[in-house]
Amino acid sequence: MAMTKKIFILGVQKSGTSAVAGLLAKTFSRDVTLDLVGAIGSSEWQLAVKYGLLPFSEFVDSHSDAFQPPIIKEPCLTFFYDELRELYPEAHYLLVLRHPYEVIRSTLQRLRIPGYLNAIEFDEWDELNKTKAWRLCLDSSWLGRPVDNYVEALAMRWQLSTEICHDMNNITVIKYEDFVKDKAGFIQSLGRELNLGESIIEGVDYSTQFQPKGKSVDDWFSYFGNNVEQINRICATGMMKFDYQELA
Repeated sequence: MAMTKKIFILGVQKSGTSAVAGLLAKTFSRDVTLDLVGAIGSSEWQLAVKYGLLPFSEFVDSHSDAFQPPIIKEPCLTFFYDELRELYPEAHYLLVLRHPYEVIRSTLQRLRIPGYLNAIEFDEWDELNKTKAWRLCLDSSWLGRPVDNYVEALAMRWQLSTEICHDMNNITVIKYEDFVKDKAGFIQSLGRELNLGESIIEGVDYSTQFQPKGKSVDDWFSYFGNNVEQINRICATGMMKFDYQELA
């Protein structure tokens, strides 16, 4: 069951990264890190690495157990792709993309924040006080792309994730919409492409929910209000590149 290369599964929160990583691990009987649990509750490491106060290699060393499995999924690592490539030049990199409307909707439902507000005060929202690292998802200034509000920040985060694909020889893009059409077939094919072997585990439940399921939205204008126009504007380049259409 030898595997020659480590697999990093990237993509912003609520893109489907947990499902892809979890099912890949179950199907081919591999150990997996589904989140850097010890680093989730704090935003300090992301800021420290981004601003050069903490070498990325030191961060990895301090979470060495989480970086041991052959499959590692952590959305926050998406914005440290270049640093990962330096440490793991031979690894496989997968980027999971999902329509930005759905990613933003799912994230805001997880945080229990509506999508139509002009602005929010972080301290007024319980989920942002429970896990303060979520605040970095609603503020893109630390990524060098400041915007005017929390929905625009999530849109910018999505757009920036599409821009790590500048080196298509070293990263494989997975569209969540393709994955959900045939999860079993998709995962089995993907695993073989990644040299995980021909032997698969029988009886895997491909309907497993790795994250709580949110509520679907029928009217995006009602859900996002004027913010939908900003999503379309900010995400235009990435949506065009990966064939995502405006839904509102």
